[in-house]
Amino acid sequence: MQSKPTRVPIPLSEKERKQLKGMAAKEIRSESAMARIIYLAGLKQLSEKK
Repeated sequence: MQSKPTRVPIPLSEKERKQLKGMAAKEIRSESAMARIIYLAGLKQLSEKK
């Protein structure tokens, strides 16, 4: 049984937010979905370094 996802606020600068918004628009995703994809990619990269 999967638990309900929890939202985690991430502070972004205006420049970072615009970049996220642009990336999301290119892939026809919401900003939150794009942020999650970026987070998961970064998590994978960090865990591979160890």
